[in-house]
Amino acid sequence: AGAGGQGGGGGQGAPADDPNLTPLERLHAAQRRQLEESGNVAGGPNIEMKGKCIPGKLDLPRIVGQLPSSQSSQIAHRGALATMSPDGVASNGGPSAVRSASGAHPQQQQSYGDPNRTPVVFVSQHGDIQIAMSVEGITCAHCVKIVETVLRGCNGNKSPIDGLLDAAADMELNSVLIRIDRSSNAKRVAYEAARNLAMVGYAAVAKEMDIADLGCCGAGGPAAPGKLGEKARIDLGMLSTAFEVVAATEPQDVFDWGLPCTCPDNGVLRQDCLRHSQMNKRIFEAFDRRQHQVEDYMAGCGMQYGGKCTCGSNCKCKNCSEHCNKVPLGALAAAQAQAAGGGGGCCSNTGGASSNQAQSAFSQSALGGAPGSAPTNAELMYQQLQQQQMNLASQAQAQAQAMQNNMGGGGGGGGGSGGH
Repeated sequence: AGAGGQGGGGGQGAPADDPNLTPLERLHAAQRRQLEESGNVAGGPNIEMKGKCIPGKLDLPRIVGQLPSSQSSQIAHRGALATMSPDGVASNGGPSAVRSASGAHPQQQQSYGDPNRTPVVFVSQHGDIQIAMSVEGITCAHCVKIVETVLRGCNGNKSPIDGLLDAAADMELNSVLIRIDRSSNAKRVAYEAARNLAMVGYAAVAKEMDIADLGCCGAGGPAAPGKLGEKARIDLGMLSTAFEVVAATEPQDVFDWGLPCTCPDNGVLRQDCLRHSQMNKRIFEAFDRRQHQVEDYMAGCGMQYGGKCTCGSNCKCKNCSEHCNKVPLGALAAAQAQAAGGGGGCCSNTGGASSNQAQSAFSQSALGGAPGSAPTNAELMYQQLQQQQMNLASQAQAQAQAMQNNMGGGGGGGGGSGGH
């Protein structure tokens, strides 16, 4: 943020109550101070950004040079892991603590934010792996250039964030689209991108999805643990596979990264630039759709991709038309046929008993309900259908009895006339 130079005590930035700071800068200063005091995240450099929206007043290469490099980020996270070993003993910096910052280490993943949330990764049909972030503080075209340069680095240089390949920001949408090398790096890249942007006065938040409740259905799905209704543990490999499989089944492109930027060095001409003119709301709507598709895939319902549902009667898959609060049509048809003609039909007491037993067995097997348990929506639906069947059977029985009475009355009358 636009904080002053390094403070004399512990490398802290300007105080949050400095009257010369904007509200956003005071918020960032307070957040940095709290993080430094708690020891969770090492404080970054305070980069002077006064006059940042005036073209020519800002030395972008110097600013990028002050940002943490990919190597320093890995060292910082490695140092944080030294106090996070499972047995409570500080790590000695061995192989278990020197893993890559690609997200393979489960403890290291926790240092990048909430472990139950992950950025939504959009893989295009051409293999571009992308994440999206909303950015607060983009007020002009020059801010777009600053955001893009901070993320991807200066022209001809590598990005200060390892794994970040390219970035395209937009002032009207207050968002940035980021291209990365691997989906497994999404969480770390989003974390470091938000950190670096906060150092220059922009609050960035990645578009994320909740993974805590995914993979909770039965056997057969990609996230199924093997037991029906048992919650599976979602790991990084499963998420990466889900993003790639959904991309293969639903191929789509949202941004052409091969188009060059034709904007001047001191700003962005959005409508006249081949690259920036692609930025529109449909890109982020596509991220929303991709999130729902990945959630459905991770839930394990094969019906979403042309197969049969593999969840069973305890299915909780979204949009599942076979098990979720619905009676399977095949089982319902079999129960109707068995109820209508099984064991002597409606005129036989034994047949009626066997029919009721069959319907009761169907209700328990198809709906997964136990005797004495509270009725579910599917059970209530079945009870309504069962009541309709009973009403139709009663009407048919009454009509048959009326026809028999009419036939019996006609025969008696004929016999009487013959006697006379």
